[in-house]
Amino acid sequence: MCAMNIGLIYTLEEVADNKALLPNALNIPFGISFIASALKVAGHTVKILVLAPDTNIFESVSRFINEFTPRMFCLTSVATQYPIISETAKTIKLIDNSIFNVVGGVHATLQPDLVIQNKFFDAMCIGEGEVAVVSLAAAVEKKIQPANIPNLWIRHSDAGTIEKNDIGPFINELDTLPYIERKLWDPWVASKPIKTQHILMGRGCPFKCTYCSNHSLADTQEGRYVRFRSPENIIDELQYILLHYPDVDSIYFEVETFGASTKYAMNFCEKLEEFNKSLPRPMQYGINMAVTRTIGRNVELIEAMKRANFSFVNIGLESGSERVR
Repeated sequence: MCAMNIGLIYTLEEVADNKALLPNALNIPFGISFIASALKVAGHTVKILVLAPDTNIFESVSRFINEFTPRMFCLTSVATQYPIISETAKTIKLIDNSIFNVVGGVHATLQPDLVIQNKFFDAMCIGEGEVAVVSLAAAVEKKIQPANIPNLWIRHSDAGTIEKNDIGPFINELDTLPYIERKLWDPWVASKPIKTQHILMGRGCPFKCTYCSNHSLADTQEGRYVRFRSPENIIDELQYILLHYPDVDSIYFEVETFGASTKYAMNFCEKLEEFNKSLPRPMQYGINMAVTRTIGRNVELIEAMKRANFSFVNIGLESGSERVR
């Protein structure tokens, strides 16, 4: 099995604690975490570097490279964080030009022609990257030029060209993804002991809100955009969390909207209710839901959520209509 040190960069727009940076475990980002887990399962040693707005990038990155000696960096960015990510990539190359930089995330996915112009990125991932990054790391570890990897645009510096590979379909079976490596983030979490965690329930959103990027992201890859993990797989991760974080007493389920599939939601509540009965101390849960006429009339689902010990629901009250607002 291959083995290489790989650094992963995550940047923050604001911080509450300059020592730990993340207020609590609910601030752990899923995107870069799944990339880290995929690389670790592939046999690599991975480590996170979190950068705040007032971080001295050169000092922080230099220390990280000197102590960890990574051969590859994975960077991720939304549009607002792109300037600091770009600066970080430049800094990495100034310190050691042989380190391979790959960037992904929403900004790279939606603005690939803009991002690929940045010469400090050796490759760019469009769309979901768990499969692509493992293939990329295998090539970098063998010190060969990466090529023919779906979802990647790869810079061929010697030829001065960009290899634009086809974009593969969305990952259909989310149960095949490894659980995120939460321990990587523990040094960055301020609130200790960790008493709450969050779990990704699914990917994609069925709604087409104009102010959201989901409708654009849905068009970047083929296949089904709205997907859910099986209740059994989620409950397995719940057990994994309790094994490694015995102080946890509440879980937030991260999903674009729980009500996208009523059948799934009812089944999940039943499985969660059964799981709670097996615990000496029942867990409390929270979730995100969109307000729709269907949900408003679905008393059966609300009652099922109560039996499953949901203690709160997050609702985004947003509208383009001044009258509604």
